[in-house]
Amino acid sequence: MRQNLLHPRIERLARRDRKIAITAILLLWLLYGFVFLRLLRLRYDSDPIFIAAMGFVGCAVLLLNTVAIYALLQRTRTDSDKVRVYEPEIRDVD
Repeated sequence: MRQNLLHPRIERLARRDRKIAITAILLLWLLYGFVFLRLLRLRYDSDPIFIAAMGFVGCAVLLLNTVAIYALLQRTRTDSDKVRVYEPEIRDVD
């Protein structure tokens, strides 16, 4: 495959993966927020320590996932990294 045709495909794949990663993190934040609010309604009066513990654990999971996705996106910001990641995938498909 010619190199000049490879670059636009790599850019498309990288852009698509970036959108998917950002969407997944946003949906994860919304899901955790919804679950935590439901948990507050159901259990707040009976066990506030449980709510605090679940809130702490949920925040830790969200923070770690968000940082991991951010690091992944930063890692593939340069063209050489994009080529290294996506070129084998394109070559296998073709």
